[in-house]
Amino acid sequence: MKLADYTSTQVLGAKKSDDKAKYKEGMLPSKINIWTGAALDAVQFECGDVKLEKHGGNGGGYKSGLLKEGQYIKKVRVTANRFSGNKVLTAIAFYDQNGNLIAGNVSSGDSKELVAGEGECICALCADVVWAGGTNVLSGIGIYTCELPNVKDLLNALGSVKSASMAHVNGPFAEKR
Repeated sequence: MKLADYTSTQVLGAKKSDDKAKYKEGMLPSKINIWTGAALDAVQFECGDVKLEKHGGNGGGYKSGLLKEGQYIKKVRVTANRFSGNKVLTAIAFYDQNGNLIAGNVSSGDSKELVAGEGECICALCADVVWAGGTNVLSGIGIYTCELPNVKDLLNALGSVKSASMAHVNGPFAEKR
C-alpha cells in the first residue's frame, strides 16, 4: 500500500484522518459509504467485515455502493466549493476499472481526479477534516493504492486453501473406502 495522490483545499486547522491503522495488506474495498449534503460530510470503505476509518463527521444523507466480484476502484473524482466561509469538498464519486460510477455524485466546482496507476487499484483513503457549518466535513482526500492480485496469485491462494481444507480428508486418520 502506498500513498499515490492527494488533494486538499488547504483549510487551516484541518485534522488528518487515515486508514493506515485498520488496513491489512491484501484487503480490497467491498463497500463505499458516503455521507453528504451541501458539503462532503464523510466517507468510509468497508473491506468485508472490516470497516476502515470514517473520514469526517456525522452530518449529511447516507448513500453506499457495493462492489461486485471482480470490480475494483480505479478513480476518485472530488469537487470543492465554498461552504460556510471555507473551501471544502462538496462532492465525491468513485469509479471502477471500466469507468462506471460505483458510488457518489458529481457537481460543478473545482474538480480533481485521483487515479490508481497501471496494475493498481485504490485500497484505502486518508483525509483532511475541518469544522465548518457546525459539523466536521472533508477539505482534502488522498488515495492509497495497491497492486491488483493477478490470476496466478489467486489460483495459488485457492490451491493452498483447498490443500489445507482437504488435509483432514486425506490425513493419516482418513477413512478408507
